[in-house]
Amino acid sequence: YHAVDFRCPVGTPVLAVADGEITELLQECSVTGMHCLNLAQWNSVALAIDGGFTVEYLHIQPASARVKVGDKVRAGDVICLSGKVGFAPEPHLH
Repeated sequence: YHAVDFRCPVGTPVLAVADGEITELLQECSVTGMHCLNLAQWNSVALAIDGGFTVEYLHIQPASARVKVGDKVRAGDVICLSGKVGFAPEPHLH
């Protein structure tokens, strides 16, 4: 598992990095901050792409998904908005 943090303002459109299918969507969480109770709390979108890889977008804004599980997306499609949900010291995406 590898993660890269990208700083971005809350509400930045998040784009699919490749063609694929949405396999998981969590967007009901609203907690934020550097508290240990927030370690396993976040919102995310999972995108299955060619080659057996899954790309996960974490810390997305609550109720911001433009997709649902099973949707096919194309590279460049807006799938959600960035946020600051879960164990997040600042707005970012990973």
